[in-house]
Amino acid sequence: MRESLPSLEWIVAELIERYPQTSSVFSRFRMSCVGCAMAPFETLADAAAAYRLRPEGLLRELRRACRTKTTRK
Repeated sequence: MRESLPSLEWIVAELIERYPQTSSVFSRFRMSCVGCAMAPFETLADAAAAYRLRPEGLLRELRRACRTKTTRK
């Protein structure tokens, strides 16, 4: 079965739980998403907007990270 890659509608905490390697992307963008109280409620689009980032650029880097290692199920 093929793994789905994140979209801007994904919830931040769910992404980090499923693909823990994405935490380094949030750190690189200087985002406090890992461990944030809002992570279970915010979408990637919300987080990008909160940090004034281009959503497409953030999503591209997160997808790249998702492809690098195995996932949790």
